[in-house]
Amino acid sequence: MITGGEGEDLPVWALIGIVGLVVIIGFFSVILFRKTGFPDIILLISLGILIGPVFHLVERELFLKASGFFGALALIVIMLDGGLSLELEKVLRQFRFASFLTLAGFAGTFFFLSLLLARVGGFETLPAMILSSALSCSSAAIVVPLLKEIRVPESVRTALSLEAALSDTLAVVVTIILISIARAGGVSPFFVVWSLFSAFGVSLVVGFAAGYLWTRALTRYYDLPFDYMLTFAILLVLYSLLEIIHGSGPLGVMVFGLVMANVKPIEKEMRRNLVFFGLRMRTRSETVDENFLWFHEEITFLIRVFFFVYIGTLFDFRELSFKVIALSLASVVAIYGVRSLLLSLLGKSEDVFSRMRKVMLTTAPRGLATAVLALLPASFGIAGTGDFGRYALFVIVLTNVVLAVGTFGLGGEEPVFGKDNGGE
Repeated sequence: MITGGEGEDLPVWALIGIVGLVVIIGFFSVILFRKTGFPDIILLISLGILIGPVFHLVERELFLKASGFFGALALIVIMLDGGLSLELEKVLRQFRFASFLTLAGFAGTFFFLSLLLARVGGFETLPAMILSSALSCSSAAIVVPLLKEIRVPESVRTALSLEAALSDTLAVVVTIILISIARAGGVSPFFVVWSLFSAFGVSLVVGFAAGYLWTRALTRYYDLPFDYMLTFAILLVLYSLLEIIHGSGPLGVMVFGLVMANVKPIEKEMRRNLVFFGLRMRTRSETVDENFLWFHEEITFLIRVFFFVYIGTLFDFRELSFKVIALSLASVVAIYGVRSLLLSLLGKSEDVFSRMRKVMLTTAPRGLATAVLALLPASFGIAGTGDFGRYALFVIVLTNVVLAVGTFGLGGEEPVFGKDNGGE
């Protein structure tokens, strides 16, 4: 329900006006960020707080219930955008680094948060581990579009985009496994192995196959009307299919976009391998055209603006007890403490990562995935998890403020250190 300040229904004209003002403010916040480096994230989240907790123009509980749907919709658009902006060669070059950063970062954060929540927060061990898992992932929906707007070397942009996508996926898998243990008292090793394989392996294969086949279809029927909307419909089905088979919808969508943007080098490698077996590939696929990319950029802007405003509307000052504030602050310190230690070790082998340490340290915001995962155990009736949403939402806001501070002054088009030699 859309409400007024005293709970009365908000007129349709007022709702339409609010939507228009949100888009206008979103536009000027992006311009401000590009010109001055002042983070648009802070402005948009603050706008959401004004619309929700302060003036009560929207009903928070209704928005909370819609978080799963809105989060999935935003992820589909944003992860497609992330895939379309990546270069295959640089992805392959940075994949090992990003994978290690994801696994080590998630494991370290998960371990220390579990200790903190169990020993200091007073949670039982298993609930503490579930909340720790939800809090241990960076938000791909926030990181991926932000990296396109700030001046960082391409290798850093690629590595952090991959880390965010893999981190989201890993958190979902681990959280679901822990919830299954809490409900059933344990799970089989096969379930654990299959969950990990389907989340990563199946998502990569299905996303690649779907992306390649659809790009071939767009090339063959190049005059097809409404190609973007049809592509979006394909992505909705792909996302749903991967979630049904316990894969990762966001990761599959990102791979789909990566294939669409890099189909020419992919086919070049495929031809080379087919020649080895005495086969030939006669047709050639084309990457997406400028009209497709232009329209997608417009949609991505719209989704991103409403995404951050949406996060602000979920915040509730009435839930901020001393325990919630203290434990959330301690959790944020643990998150960045682990990340700082990890980056200190990794920076010794990669000079460009050492130079961009501040950006890499602070580019670990929590988002809607964390909120949804934190609310999930309570929906299954798991004891001791009813307050998870309060901690998660406060951590989300705090980490986004840290992100805004860390990227302050980096708005613009050119990398801070110029070109990074092809991502080396």
